[in-house]
Amino acid sequence: MKHTVITLFVFLLVLPLNAVLRTYSFIPLSLNEGLTDSKVQCIFRDHVGVVWIGTKNGLNSWDQSELKYYLHNPSNPTSLPDNYIKFITEGTDQKLYLSTNHGVGTFDPVLKLFTPILYKDKVFEAWSCLQADSVLLLGGRQTVYSYNYHNKLLTPLVHETKGDLNKCINKISSWDSHTYIASTKQDGIWMYDLEKQTMSRCPFVQERNVNNIFVDSKGCLYVSIYGNGVFRYRHDGTLDKHFSTQNGKLTHNVVFDFMEKDSIIWMGTDGGGINLLDLRTDKVECIKHISGNSHSLPNNSIFCLYKDTKNNIWGGSMHSGLFFITENQIKTYQDTPPNFPYGLSELTVTALYEDIDTLLWIGTDGGGLNAYNQHTGLFQHLSTTNGKKVVSITEFSPEKLLISCFNDGLYIFDKRTAKLTSFLLIDNHTTRKEFTQGDLINLYATSDEIYIFGSNIYVYNRHTQHTKQLPIPSHLDRESFIHAQPIHADNQYIYILSYKSLLQIEKTSKNIAQLFGVSDDEFLSSACIDNQGKFWIGSNYALYHYNAASQQAEKIQNVLFHNIQSLTSDDKNRIWIGANNQLLVYLRNEDRIVMLDKTDGIKPNGYIFTPIPLSPSKNIYMGGTQGLTVIDKNIEISDKDIPIVNLLSINLDGKDVTRDVILHKRLTVPYHHSSISFKVIVDESTPFRKHLFNYLLEGDEPRKIQSKSRKIELGTLKPGNYTLLVNCNANNNWDESTQLLNIYVQGPMWQRPWFISLCILLFLIICISGIWLLQKRMNYKLKLALAKSKREQEEKLRFITHLNDVIDNNIDKYGLDNQFLQTEMAMGRTSLYNKLKQITGMGINEYINQRKIEKAENLLLNTDLSISEISDRLGFTYQRYFSTIFKKIKGISPSQFRNQKNI
Repeated sequence: MKHTVITLFVFLLVLPLNAVLRTYSFIPLSLNEGLTDSKVQCIFRDHVGVVWIGTKNGLNSWDQSELKYYLHNPSNPTSLPDNYIKFITEGTDQKLYLSTNHGVGTFDPVLKLFTPILYKDKVFEAWSCLQADSVLLLGGRQTVYSYNYHNKLLTPLVHETKGDLNKCINKISSWDSHTYIASTKQDGIWMYDLEKQTMSRCPFVQERNVNNIFVDSKGCLYVSIYGNGVFRYRHDGTLDKHFSTQNGKLTHNVVFDFMEKDSIIWMGTDGGGINLLDLRTDKVECIKHISGNSHSLPNNSIFCLYKDTKNNIWGGSMHSGLFFITENQIKTYQDTPPNFPYGLSELTVTALYEDIDTLLWIGTDGGGLNAYNQHTGLFQHLSTTNGKKVVSITEFSPEKLLISCFNDGLYIFDKRTAKLTSFLLIDNHTTRKEFTQGDLINLYATSDEIYIFGSNIYVYNRHTQHTKQLPIPSHLDRESFIHAQPIHADNQYIYILSYKSLLQIEKTSKNIAQLFGVSDDEFLSSACIDNQGKFWIGSNYALYHYNAASQQAEKIQNVLFHNIQSLTSDDKNRIWIGANNQLLVYLRNEDRIVMLDKTDGIKPNGYIFTPIPLSPSKNIYMGGTQGLTVIDKNIEISDKDIPIVNLLSINLDGKDVTRDVILHKRLTVPYHHSSISFKVIVDESTPFRKHLFNYLLEGDEPRKIQSKSRKIELGTLKPGNYTLLVNCNANNNWDESTQLLNIYVQGPMWQRPWFISLCILLFLIICISGIWLLQKRMNYKLKLALAKSKREQEEKLRFITHLNDVIDNNIDKYGLDNQFLQTEMAMGRTSLYNKLKQITGMGINEYINQRKIEKAENLLLNTDLSISEISDRLGFTYQRYFSTIFKKIKGISPSQFRNQKNI
């Protein structure tokens, strides 16, 4: 059996190699992503870019960030009246119109408000719609109705209904400039004449059980008859062709829906997948779900097809939800059950080797060896290698491979019989030593030799069948050869990459030399050579371009070039880079980087450097922890469109305030707020593309947020004015910043202008009032002080006058002393002393003497009394004492005073 399988592969290899056909990828939005039901009945993408999905169990929306749902709530009369959604569309008024089993109306997703459209004040049902000028045509139960966006009136196109009164018009199309054509489930096809305003049966279609109709770009009518395929009529009404399973044109006789793109009619069938009719050849191809094949159609029962304004195709299935259809030339293969031919035996790819006959051999981490046939796109799991961790593969002979298995050894694999044979590395001891240290042993074959890279370098001579160990030069660190990967060979050298250096081995002399190295904190991870013979080397920090002829290296730094995991090149001057679990393409001629994602057929992958020479086939291969990526070399990377980033929604403290803000793009935020968040949506052809955004908040508290998320939380902001801007990295070209929103955060009440003005006014009033009151109080106090001072002065004057009178009247008495004055003044000793001291600064005796001397001066000057007589008259006991006191006070004796004055 094994021999038969291998023989089959060998037989297929003799077939000519054709270019990989353009294939489709399907990006699902199903129950796994949160869709409310697996049956999708209608799809619509609005002017903002939000995709609306109608199911039999509710309305869903996808805004590039999250999937939301809206359901009927019996306790809320403004919610959806029913969960069964028949159609969704957007009017020229940019409102969302939808139909349910319980009525047609507009739906406001922000308020979650459904507003019914009434006919004669009753709920109105419709099964289909068509945009026509300034009105919306609605296929009702009996006839076609016209809804005017301006006056919001609903009127029937034809009042007198013929035929079945329960038509349930399921499709309306424009037939020509004055005619609409409509199909019904039970009453056939009808035509409405705009000029005559009449509705009559289609004269050339007699079938009544019509599933759907479609008018193509050539004016032909396609009629789906339940169980009988599709009939195509020319515009003159003659039958052109019948497509069915009986004549081999269709995969199923029940066709639910039609859609046209690029002269291809897409037909969704009930179990036969999607049939593609090429209008140029009338040939029909089929896209189907294949069990075990993750790249096939998600489901074979396709209920609806939709082409949006960006020319994208969407499909709604009966059992697998919604899916986005995109053409690409890249596939990522992952693991499948044993012996399934649509994927790998184990998820992680650790080694790749392409035969000259274009059969790709794949080493996996525990799943052994796999073979990928590039003609058929099918895999074969080699069960004889199951359990092996194959880390390197090379040619041993035209019929055999040499494979290196981690912690196991070297084996020769016979491609004809799938038999494994152990291969010794010099001897058993050397083999055990190399394969029990936990290191990767890598292989590279030339026409004469096989190089084996472990902790040492070994060379196996194919002719002598002997293996020898190469000496490591003393100037090179042996550790630098650990995990060494051979990346290229020419007529003279073999080039290998270690974690620190790019080295070359001269084939004849086996001399080893270092060409390029990095600093201690940097590590080399991968390398390749382009079609001009230049090396591209990836590290954990940057991408290097190295010219071996000139020995010049150029360092290319970019935020996307951090943690480069794998590199390979093609013949179109493109470098394919696996970095940070994503795939990049560096277009050298344009100096441009393109980020690939699931819309291109790429899945996140922890890429593992699996060096492979420039492929002789038309494919590029890259392996990693999440499978094998196969890229058609002829793929065109031409998407240079700059995406437009628009504001989608704003939330303030958990409340959606989009409607109040979006028109003027200005948000006023109260001081006591807890959170500000916003969401953006990207207007571009492919809605699932991943981008790197720079969100810039300019103002009093500037911020810069770089993120791949379309939803950003700003938290709280300080009071002030802010401007929110965004720019987007589209293929490494940062577009100009777009202003999304102006934000004004109010200050606390005490910081607001009106409050500050009020406070200033109150302050001025208080200051003026305070000054006035203070002045008034000071005046009052001054008045009191003056009155008090006057009283005190008068009292002092009375006291001194009285005292002087007492002294003067008794000045000649020898008993004029302190005791005498106390008695005369009726005061105590202390009181008399303190008061006199306060007024004159003198004690009682001193004051008496002062007063006597003043009298003595008068007597000396104005009388002829002797000094002795004056002394007696002034009450001095001794003349000598009088003279002493006089001189003490006046500075001269009494006689000197008299003589001085008389001169």
